[in-house]
Amino acid sequence: MVRRVAKLATFVGAAALSIGAFSQLSTNADASPTSDSASLAVAAAPSPPTQIDPQISDAYRPEVVPSGVSKIARVVRTATVYSSINGEPVGEVSAKTRYGLDQSLSVVGDPIGQWVNVRLDQRPNQSTGWLRLEDVEITWTDLFIVIDLSDRYLALYSAGDVVVEGTVAIGSSASRTPTGFTFVSEVLATPGATIYGPYALGLAMYSDDLTEYAGGNGQIAIHGTNTPELLGSDVSAGCVRTDNDLIRRLAGRVPLGTPVVIVA
Repeated sequence: MVRRVAKLATFVGAAALSIGAFSQLSTNADASPTSDSASLAVAAAPSPPTQIDPQISDAYRPEVVPSGVSKIARVVRTATVYSSINGEPVGEVSAKTRYGLDQSLSVVGDPIGQWVNVRLDQRPNQSTGWLRLEDVEITWTDLFIVIDLSDRYLALYSAGDVVVEGTVAIGSSASRTPTGFTFVSEVLATPGATIYGPYALGLAMYSDDLTEYAGGNGQIAIHGTNTPELLGSDVSAGCVRTDNDLIRRLAGRVPLGTPVVIVA
């Protein structure tokens, strides 16, 4: 426990500094002898209105954003991604995710003039780019998720305090869970008794070992499980499995764009 507290304190600090799967849901179906034939009915989870901080509807105003929070850029129209401020166009990002949810990207630092630096949902992991401020709405949250792979442990922090925590299963040696900074890109309901449990939180992070899996593109997710006895072990195809109560609590609380840090 002492080791965990000291270790997480280090990465909580790193996360604070940084703040200021699915092509199909089967992308990250974790191999399990009980789940090979599982069928998935996927629906977007309803947004929990009481936990998500209000948008800034006008131009971004730093004076109304609380200190020590994570900023989120909700894309409001198809936007050009630039290599730097006033740099070359390097791509585009749409206003909706592949599941029709709001495209909400984690902000790196603070907006500068009419520009904002964001983490992108693409390979390679931890890719960033610049968007024009006019193409996004800035929101914020005091939530962030830390996943400690060596301890098989997940914690949701609110204003620096742990509010949800639990033991998780992680990727096997052949399909490791990648490390680094990312964010929640999707919150999806997975109804029925499936390998994902009741919810899956897609991350803007992709497997370093698999470029394709079960018809998908190797996207990593946090999701529930139908084999809770395997929590605490290294058995997945890269996803982070939680017990179903924990994933319900996460899905009902975190907004899209919530930052996540995965540490070794």
